[in-house]
Amino acid sequence: MKRLLPILLAFCAATTHADPLPAEEVFKPEIHQSATADGYRTEVTIRFPDGYYLYADKTSLSGADGEQSRTPPEEKDDPYLGPTQVWHHAPTITVTHHDRAETFTLKTQGCEENVICYPPTSWTLQVPPAEVAANEAVMAQRATAANVEPADTAPA
Repeated sequence: MKRLLPILLAFCAATTHADPLPAEEVFKPEIHQSATADGYRTEVTIRFPDGYYLYADKTSLSGADGEQSRTPPEEKDDPYLGPTQVWHHAPTITVTHHDRAETFTLKTQGCEENVICYPPTSWTLQVPPAEVAANEAVMAQRATAANVEPADTAPA
């Protein structure tokens, strides 16, 4: 029995769950933006470790009016909410928009499987300055090209 006690204690210590991490340390959004032929494309990917998930219907992105698409969610039979849509892997939300936008608000709610569900969490996301500068350069180049008339190629 004396030899079994240390093994049992080690097993209990290994299976005891530590305090849950804050949502901001688990769910890590990344934002990227590029200029397109008719405006901008903004992508937000929310990365998180295995064993966690996000509710699709409790995830929203605001900051620019445009067409939004998302990684398709999976069906989950949640013990508290019943059948719902979730992501078990990093989803990407893409917005194509005409007007310039650099600041976005992301709202999410997620859980650690069979451990904890976090309250709704909100992030203010800024497009990286280097991407803003690159987009401005592309848009300025397009504006200049649109205002330049083609050279006269007719023979004199």
